[in-house]
Amino acid sequence: DDRPERPVDRFITLMLLVIGVFGTWSTISTLQSLPDLLPEAIRRASDMLGTSAETIDYTPGPEVPTILLAGSIFQVVLWLLTAWWSISRLRARRLAFWVPLVGGAVSFIALYAVMFIVILNDPALVAGLSGA
Repeated sequence: DDRPERPVDRFITLMLLVIGVFGTWSTISTLQSLPDLLPEAIRRASDMLGTSAETIDYTPGPEVPTILLAGSIFQVVLWLLTAWWSISRLRARRLAFWVPLVGGAVSFIALYAVMFIVILNDPALVAGLSGA
C-alpha cells in the first residue's frame, strides 16, 4: 500500500474511541436515570423561566423503560460501529479521526431525541409545559 503511516491520526482516533467508551457509559447512565431526573430538570427550567412548575408532574408511561432500553442499546451499537469503522480506516491507512467525532455527534443527537420522546410520552407534562 502506498498510503503513508499516520501515527498522529492513529493516536487521536484511539483516544477519541476511549473517550467514546466513557461517553457511552455516561449517556446510558443518563438515559436510565431520566425518569428520576426529569422532575428536577423541569423545576429548574421553570425557575429559570420564572414560571410555576408546581402544577407540572411527570409520570413515566409504561413504554418509557422500553424506549430507554432501546436508546441505551443504540448507544452501545453506535460505539461498536464507530470503533469498527475507525479501526478499518486505520488499517487501510486512511484518515480516521473524524469517524469518532461523527459517532459522538450522532450519539448526542440520539440522546436528545430519546429524551424528547420520553417527555412527549406524558401528555399531561406536554400540556403543562405548553401552558395548555
